[in-house]
Amino acid sequence: MCHTSPATYMIWSILSTTLMVFLVSHLWAFDRFRSLRWGKGSGSGAFKRVMTYTYLLSVPLIATYACGFAYIKYSEGWVDIPGLGVLPKPHEKWSQRHQDMIFPLQMLFAVAWGLEIVTHLEELCFWLFLLRSNTSGDAHWFKSAHFKLWLVGSLLGFVGIPLVTVFKRQSANESEAWTFLIGSAGSLLLTLLFLPVLFGFPSFLRRLKEEGAQRRVVMRLCHFHDINIIRICFRFFFVLPLFVLGLDGVLPNPVINHSIFWTDLLTFLAALGCSASSVMTLLIFFPRDLESEAGYQRTTSSRTSSFGGNGQLTMIAPHEKDSTPIRPHRPESAVDYEASARSYDRPFSGYSGQSGMQPTPTSATALRYPNHPLHGQGPLRHEVIEEDGTTFDIYGAQAGSTAALTASSKHDDGSSTDERDGQVPRVTVQAPSGMPQRDPSRTRALYPPRGRFGGLHNSELTPSDARQTVHPMLRHYKSPIDLIDSYYTTPQNRKPASGNYV
Repeated sequence: MCHTSPATYMIWSILSTTLMVFLVSHLWAFDRFRSLRWGKGSGSGAFKRVMTYTYLLSVPLIATYACGFAYIKYSEGWVDIPGLGVLPKPHEKWSQRHQDMIFPLQMLFAVAWGLEIVTHLEELCFWLFLLRSNTSGDAHWFKSAHFKLWLVGSLLGFVGIPLVTVFKRQSANESEAWTFLIGSAGSLLLTLLFLPVLFGFPSFLRRLKEEGAQRRVVMRLCHFHDINIIRICFRFFFVLPLFVLGLDGVLPNPVINHSIFWTDLLTFLAALGCSASSVMTLLIFFPRDLESEAGYQRTTSSRTSSFGGNGQLTMIAPHEKDSTPIRPHRPESAVDYEASARSYDRPFSGYSGQSGMQPTPTSATALRYPNHPLHGQGPLRHEVIEEDGTTFDIYGAQAGSTAALTASSKHDDGSSTDERDGQVPRVTVQAPSGMPQRDPSRTRALYPPRGRFGGLHNSELTPSDARQTVHPMLRHYKSPIDLIDSYYTTPQNRKPASGNYV
């Protein structure tokens, strides 16, 4: 881009600097920069360190490259060339000081592009590994062919692109053209190979749901799938313009590079695609836990995990406060307003969650639920424990009666009834008169809980048993670079306290 207008480098400088600001703010909100400390925290193996610093170094390198050339371009200005008009001053007419800065800045861009290929190749290989992984968990990421492919490809990308810049350094335009061509060709290949991952991911998520993966893991993967779709679109915006400029630049008679309009347009698109795709990568590599940031602290328990109903019922006094915010039961299907309103008239019918819970009345409810139909009922707490030890509390007034939903407009945690969408019960099919009554314990939801990527089709497989069939690296999945935490959290794969690991 030595021959482009100064505005192109100004756009690159603004977007890359904005990306750096977002990077710093996101890492601060993510873990207060603890992920940048060498060897701190669980799972801080060599692989996680390499991926973290590889991505973080590429952003300031690109920003330095863009800001450096923007300074040179605006310092040199424009020149009137006879027969061509007013054009940006060619680099041959720059001052010697500015000419000496061309090769170092181009090397920074080449190294940053090599690091970028390392990052995106790891994402591609990791997602392909997950999509092709079996449920036995025998294949480990660090022993798989995908990991070896990432090692070889990363070495070629990180070393190859800077070598091209070095070998072609005699001519600034030729060096830039070959750097764009080789780098964009490799990035374009990675982007095209990522398309099968996008098309195969919905079936992969359906398989995970059928195997009974944790709700938190499935939701995180669904979110990553949406981000990856947007990221791949911006990746095309990044690599295709630079591929066109590089291919045209190595030809004997360039056409596009001699047009100030096309060079500016393509470089603008490349800057937008590079910055936007880098933001998406940052969100995938360092996903923030918004649930914890919102104040919903997780409590752990040493008891055996259960799913929805085998926990202990504990009486609590009205004045007792729990450190964990009230977590109402999460329905598995949506219900409309009329159906839910009808269920309010029948407190213990039509609710297939905890309809069997009818505790004995006490005098405690009158203080916390004054309008409750069972004025003497005490608030009972029912713990639901997930596989990872996370517990959610369901209170008896919520779990035993839908009339408690309209008890008051404000609750103990300050939320209104309308804000607690998760408390809306499931509406079940009521048998008409004259038809045999169904077993209440086998009531079927009126709206099957399928969702966007399907539901739990295997009814014979309980969630606690199904989770044992999920691949070990997916049972506690966090991000593509938190592989150590994801894998070694599983008890049978837990790493000993001593020793080092990758």
